[in-house]
Amino acid sequence: MNNKIINFLTLSLIFLFFLFSSSAFAQIAVSPGEDPFVSGMKFFKASRFEQARSYFEKAAKKNPKNPKAYFYFGLCDVSLGRNDEAIWSFNKVISLKPDDAYAYNNLGLVYSKMGRGKESIESFKKAISLKPAYTFAHFNLGLEYGKAGHHNEAAEAFKKVTVLKPDFVDAHDNLGLAYTNLGRHKEAVEEFKKAISLKPNYALAHLHLGLAYVSLGKKDLARGEYNNLKKLNPQQADALLKAINR
Repeated sequence: MNNKIINFLTLSLIFLFFLFSSSAFAQIAVSPGEDPFVSGMKFFKASRFEQARSYFEKAAKKNPKNPKAYFYFGLCDVSLGRNDEAIWSFNKVISLKPDDAYAYNNLGLVYSKMGRGKESIESFKKAISLKPAYTFAHFNLGLEYGKAGHHNEAAEAFKKVTVLKPDFVDAHDNLGLAYTNLGRHKEAVEEFKKAISLKPNYALAHLHLGLAYVSLGKKDLARGEYNNLKKLNPQQADALLKAINR
């Protein structure tokens, strides 16, 4: 593994509402005359997105000015791999509710998924301008900057996340990666240590810490991380050992 340029962690899309883990095969009852949005939420919570989408479509037709219906319409489209439709849905939300930071964040995530980095960054920035303490928007902005090779900007975004939410483990790890890519290995070490203090069994943070130690010429400390990794993730331990032995 190249310990000079390390790829940023990528997370699954982070929405305003997290997907629920209910069984996709659970029996779902829809009452006669029930609000289609309510019915859609039942299927959405069961991860049955095709059926949920049809109800949200009915809800949108019933009340074309209801941004919630289009918002969930977009979430279903993303889950079904329909990125173009999701972009339309979130833009529709924004047309109805221009100050919806969550719609801009999700729009940025879809653009990122499609490789449209510039539009993704602009969407995250807009979300932050509307909701300055929106932790996930700052985090997603950092990821997108990292993907684009803008490591100073990525570091600033992740640093902001650690201020807003000091226990955000992945923010500390990604801030460490940004510092690594900037050659600021001592600062990277501190961030990886913070990530590990919050989540002691976080194998990737141990790997990144070990690689940072290698970059600083502290191979004895790197071997300590290798020993930790052997218990957590033998494959990553092997990758670290190769870096130590170069």
